[in-house]
Amino acid sequence: MDYEALKQRLQHAHAHNHGLLQQIEEQVAADDTGDPPFLDSEHLGEGASYLASRESDIGNVATLRHVLREIEHALHKIAHKPGEVGYCEICRKEISEERLRVKPWARYCSSCRSKREQRR
Repeated sequence: MDYEALKQRLQHAHAHNHGLLQQIEEQVAADDTGDPPFLDSEHLGEGASYLASRESDIGNVATLRHVLREIEHALHKIAHKPGEVGYCEICRKEISEERLRVKPWARYCSSCRSKREQRR
């Protein structure tokens, strides 16, 4: 496994996701006037749109923070536990190159990931 290439891809993904997180947080701060639009009959559509947008922003922020933590975990493994990089944290089998190309911070092989998702 080319650890340096993986590390570079992780660093790029971290920078990209961190930038997206900052953009969303800045937009939320700029939109936050303190009072949501009134939910009276004249402004019901506007109020509903505002609430849906806020809910979406909150979900996106949570997702990006989770992804950043996963990327940081992978970078930590490369720096401190290189022998574990590219191996599933459950079954200890090698994670496929294809999976790592798509998601370089993957902790689990496809089989173990599927099993974890089925339990949820």
